[in-house]
Order: sequence, then structure tokens, then C-alpha cells
Amino acid sequence: MGGNVGEKMRRTGIAYRVSTRALLPTVALALGTACTNHPDEGTLVTPGTGVETVPGGGQRIKAAPARPIMGGTLTTSHDGTIAVASDPDRDAVFVVHLERRAVTPIQLEAGEVPGRVVMGSGSNAYVVLRDAAAVARIDLDRERLIERYAVCSAPRGIAFDAGTGLLHVTCQNGTLVSLDTESGDVVRQLAVADDLRDVVVSGGDLVLTTFRSAEIIVLNADGQIEQRSTPDVLEPGSRPSVAWRAVAGPDDQVHIVHQVADTARGVSTAPSGYSGGSGSCSFSIVRPALTTFTRDATGRGMASPPVQLLGSAGPTDIAVSDQGRIAVVVAGNAWSETTSVLSFDSLDSAQDCGASEPSPGEPVAVAFDAEGHTVVQSREPAALYLEDGAVIALSGESRANTGLALFHMNTGSGIACASCHPEGMDDGQTWNFTETSWRRTQNVAGGIAQRAPYHWDGDMEDFSMLVGEVMVGRMSLPIAPNDEQQEAFLGWVDSVARPVARLGDPDAVERGKALFFDANVACNECHTGPQLTNRGIFDVGTGGDFVVPSLVGIAARAPYLHDGCASTLRERFSACGGGDRHGRTSHLSEAELDDLVTYLETL
Repeated sequence: MGGNVGEKMRRTGIAYRVSTRALLPTVALALGTACTNHPDEGTLVTPGTGVETVPGGGQRIKAAPARPIMGGTLTTSHDGTIAVASDPDRDAVFVVHLERRAVTPIQLEAGEVPGRVVMGSGSNAYVVLRDAAAVARIDLDRERLIERYAVCSAPRGIAFDAGTGLLHVTCQNGTLVSLDTESGDVVRQLAVADDLRDVVVSGGDLVLTTFRSAEIIVLNADGQIEQRSTPDVLEPGSRPSVAWRAVAGPDDQVHIVHQVADTARGVSTAPSGYSGGSGSCSFSIVRPALTTFTRDATGRGMASPPVQLLGSAGPTDIAVSDQGRIAVVVAGNAWSETTSVLSFDSLDSAQDCGASEPSPGEPVAVAFDAEGHTVVQSREPAALYLEDGAVIALSGESRANTGLALFHMNTGSGIACASCHPEGMDDGQTWNFTETSWRRTQNVAGGIAQRAPYHWDGDMEDFSMLVGEVMVGRMSLPIAPNDEQQEAFLGWVDSVARPVARLGDPDAVERGKALFFDANVACNECHTGPQLTNRGIFDVGTGGDFVVPSLVGIAARAPYLHDGCASTLRERFSACGGGDRHGRTSHLSEAELDDLVTYLETL
């Protein structure tokens, strides 16, 4: 292996090149083929920090903490001369003068986790601080953080409305918060829909997306919902899912990179059951796609037929230039001999499926400069890659991490672990498995190491079996990770933070907690310990023997139960929930059930 790919694999310890080539309906994406290098080759990465010598000579990079890839962490100034890159791995924001290649780092508090970034009026840029419940205002002239504005417990998307001067922030709990950018005061809070992701200013309206369900929601100037829709799909039995990123385009268009999931057509657990196998233009059960949301003459939005990015994995970011040029980051292709940044002049610029050069670094975000050329942000090494070949280093502090690489990488068949477990959580989908019937994707965040056996049926006794059966078998990874890599893999997944809990009425929470621990209700008999599961396998009247699931972060994990029959946590206590075999709740009043749900949402 040579060149950039060899260097990337040396840093991460991923010594095999797993990929395919892909054919898009209207956009070309070219990938390579798998090679036979064994994962024992190359640097081994384990949890920790720094570099140490290993027996026999050489060095082993010990992986520092690394956040799940989220995209949307890069923007450019209105004149395209300054880039602002947020770095959730290093808790920093970098202000970069592109022409003179000058970089000013702005260090944040540890654990604030900067995410989406947007330009405001004048020299102001705003950065979402995902774990600090705030938005940071940065003055680009003074190159410093001016202040933090409190918004909500889990801010995700952000947009600046030049017409009103308001900053709009979407929150995972379903709230849209609008701020006055002069004072930072909250001028409006709206409860819109659970799991909000992005917000885009489109004409006089706001277009919001939800993360896992990929819903498109249009709010008018009065904050009323005008329209709800989802991206289209091209095949029966498929559903839109996981809207990774939405951005504004020309003529009030909104471009959304999302996924399409084959949930109903029948999924096999046999080898290569999650894909069509390795090779050019492979076709997996989860495919990245690009949908354009356009207004018609009446003002109603219409979603275009999606452009499917076959053979890719992880469509984490998208940017659109003033000239209408489009660039998409498919982060899962970063660890293979393939391009992970797709760039094209228009959606109807069809090309042949041919060879391509790999993208340097580990791309996670993209923007355009003043000339309409791409600026690509890499998480490792921390750098900006310009279209003319120039590289602007942001930080020399390594965040190489084998576990993160294994979780996000395209296994060679157009699918990654992150395809069904975005940001370490779940895609909210229920799949029709040919061998077992319907099974709901399970959340892996919040401490998976303590939850074995895995899968609803408990058929995976440990993490090694899970990797071998699912990643190597069903997902077609050519070569199994070695022991050290599996250890790093489990270590990274186990470090992914739990979904943010909700804050309910304190009195209702206390009443619900009392019910949860009441011996007559008996929730705590099975949902116990740090992970709120005793890991037992029981028939609780829901259709078979299933592992007791963890309740950690359950508010963010609808739908519920193994077949997703309960669309809300409250519906879990309806007929599909198993009745008194699944906790004795038939004697509870409606008000008591509401209190119990309120408490569960705080877990």
C-alpha cells in the first residue's frame, strides 16, 4: 500500500483496503477493490493517548478519545475567504484564512463537543456546543470566542436568518429555539417533533429535518407546521432513514443527504446477507442518497427522486456553492482506496463508473471557497484539504482511533456499522429478517460492553462473535480484525455517550420513579444495575424469548420492543407490550402510567 491510503491505515491500524466501485443514476462515484493485506500489518491502535514502543521495535499509537462522526462542522465566510472548522474530537474551533493559510485555534472547555457551524451577520460565526447545551458566538475579526448562549439540553442544527436577524437552533428533544443574535435572548421556543436534526432558511419559511426518520418539516413565519413529508424511495419495500445533513441551495432549494433502508423486502442473516457482496457498484440494504426539496409555483415543497450513492457508506455532509456545484462527503469510504468526497456540477451530470483517487485524510465535512472550489475537513489528521492540492494543518494532536475507523468504515459492500447505528445510536428502523421476522435496530451507545449477550434473541454471546457473525459475515468485511483491533473496537463503541435524557416535571418524575421501584409493578426486577438490564432472556408476552434491553437513554429510542410495535414509550403499555407478563401495570391509572413514562424518559 502506498500514498495517502497507506498512511491513513498506518495511523489507524486498518491495514486492509476494503471497498467497491459504485454507480450512481446521475453522479459518478468510483471505488477500488479489496486487497489481501492482513490486519496484523500496520500500526495497532488501543485506547489511551500518546505513543509507546512495542516488542520487536516500532511504535503503537494509543488512540485518544474520538467522537462519532457527525458532519456539518465546516463553513466559509460570506466572501469565501475564511473557513471556520469545529472539531468535536479536540473541543476546538479553528479560524482559517484560506488565502494566506493562517490558522487561529480557539480552545473550548473539555467536553463541550462543538458541532454544526454557521455564519451570521458581520464577522460573527456561531457554533453548536452539543454537550454544553449552548451556542458559541465567535468574532472572526478578533478571532476569539465572545460568549455562549444557553439554548437546550441537546442542540444539533443551526441556521441564521438574515431577514429577521434570528439564529434558529434545533434540539434533539424536538424543540426549535430562536435567539436574538444581538442579545442572545431566546425569543421563541417551539415543540416541533422528536429527534430534530437540521434547520434551513428557505424563503420566508424554515425547513427542518429529523435525524433517524428523515422527515422534512416546513414551518411558516408564524411557527406553524405547513407541511410534513419524507424523501422518496425508488424501490418497493424501502424507507428513507437517517438524514445526516441538510443545507440550503439556490432558489430556496434544500439538499438533504440521507439513507434509504430496505426494511421490508426481507433481510438474510446468511453471509453477505446485508449486501450484494463486494465488487463494483455494490448494493447494500442501506444506501446513501441525495434528495432535493424544491418549492413549486404554489409554494409547496416537492422532494425529487433521490440520487443513490451506491457502494458508499456514511453520507455525513454536503455543501452547495453559489454556482450550484455540489460536494458530498461519504465518510465511510475514508479508509479504503476510494474517494470519500464526491463533487459534481449538477445532479444531471452523469458519468461512467470508473477508477478514482482516494481522498486524503479522514474527511468529515466540506464547504466551498470564494472561487467555488471545495474545502474538505479531515478529522485525522486535523487539516483542511483544498482542491488545488494545498493542505492546511489545524492541529498536530492525534486522534487516530482504530475503533472509530472500524465502526465507520465501508466494509467493502457499501455498508458500515454507522449505517444502522448513526452516531453510535440506532436508525429507528425495524427490519424484516427472513429467518426471525421483524427485529428493531438496537442502540449501542451508553456502555455496550456490559450488555452481552447481543441482539434481541441473545444469539451473540460476546462482542467478538458479534463482529465475526455480523461485520465479517453479513456485512462482507473481507478479513476479520485481529484481537488488538477488536479490543480497540469494543473500547471505542463502549465510550460512545448515552443519548441525552429528557427533563420532566420533577413531581411527576418522583411519582414515576416510585412506581418503577414498586414491587407490585416490578420494573426493577429485570431493569436493574448500571445498564438497567439484568441481561436475562425471557418471554414477557411480546412474541418470544428476548434479552432484557437496557433502558439507558430510552427516550431517544422510539419505536419500542423487538418489532417496533410501540411508536411511543406510552404505547409500550398498550396491547403490544405484553400485558402483566411485562411488568404488572394493568392496575395503574392513566395518570400513573404518564408518570411512569415521564420517569423512564429521564433514564
